[in-house]
Amino acid sequence: MNEPTVSIIVTTYNRKDLAKLAIKSAVNQDYEDLEIIVVEDGSQSGIAGWLDKENQQKIQYLNNGRRSGLSVSRNRGLERARGKYMAFLDDDDAWLPEKISAQMAVMLANKSDKLIVTCGTSLLEDGAIKKEFVPKIQGYLMNHVFNGDGFPPSSLLIPKDIIVKIDGFSEDLKSCIDHDFWMKLGVAGCKVACVPMGLVYTNRTYQNHMKSDMHNRIKGIAQFYDKWFDVVATENGKGNWRRIERVYESQTYQTVFYQHQNGQINNQQAVSYLKNLYSQRREYSLSVLLISIKDIVVLSSFFHPILALLVNKLWSLYGLLWRAMRKINKLTLVFN
Repeated sequence: MNEPTVSIIVTTYNRKDLAKLAIKSAVNQDYEDLEIIVVEDGSQSGIAGWLDKENQQKIQYLNNGRRSGLSVSRNRGLERARGKYMAFLDDDDAWLPEKISAQMAVMLANKSDKLIVTCGTSLLEDGAIKKEFVPKIQGYLMNHVFNGDGFPPSSLLIPKDIIVKIDGFSEDLKSCIDHDFWMKLGVAGCKVACVPMGLVYTNRTYQNHMKSDMHNRIKGIAQFYDKWFDVVATENGKGNWRRIERVYESQTYQTVFYQHQNGQINNQQAVSYLKNLYSQRREYSLSVLLISIKDIVVLSSFFHPILALLVNKLWSLYGLLWRAMRKINKLTLVFN
């Protein structure tokens, strides 16, 4: 049997309907020289029976037998994969038909043996592209991920031998698995190129995406900080490390706020989660007092609806200003 050029690894846990959409989008790729491996993380969602019913014998199906985590699922798919290039597809994402072919064209046109290719994401409405989001990440990956940048795992196309050299996905982390993977690729000297098209879209709703185990989430962030603080601080400076912390604090606040608003957690739990996260910081500057004042305002938002509205507006404004400043910094580097 001839080996395929591209192996697509679809990971899923107990989300049959979403997984079906993801798998169909992989099957419908216009690039033909590929294989599809579906790895279910211990759940019995019925996706295996659906594959049989759809007469999809060409799709390999694996089940971990018990809940083992995303890293284990991806690594198990990698062990089975025969392709030279790997693409990962989460069960709540899907691809446009030309995703793999467009990325392969970029990959083959570039002679670097440490190149990974990403693409943009799209917002679809009634099956049509409403808006595209294209990342600006180009060049050495370390220059970006050490500043807090990243990209959806479902947007990747990457040579398998690179993943093997960095020992795959870290199975000891409770969360931050994707960011850890980007960091390992950055340290390995990988470069990134991007297809400037929104070829990935999500099928999830905000609600099912934001439901998460905050205890393990924060524990995973602490593990990630322990693993990467010294590396980032040494290579790119402690200021860039603080940017990474801000990304996690913003994401976690939004998740906690959403859970609080929907009655999943109470005031005390919300404050406790964020205080736990703040306690993981690697403080390094004279701005500790300013950070502490900001923390008080943020935590107070769980006790007053007007403050809650104000804090969320400020987070949005802060995000816009931060992205603008990073664009200015990048332009400065180009012209210097």
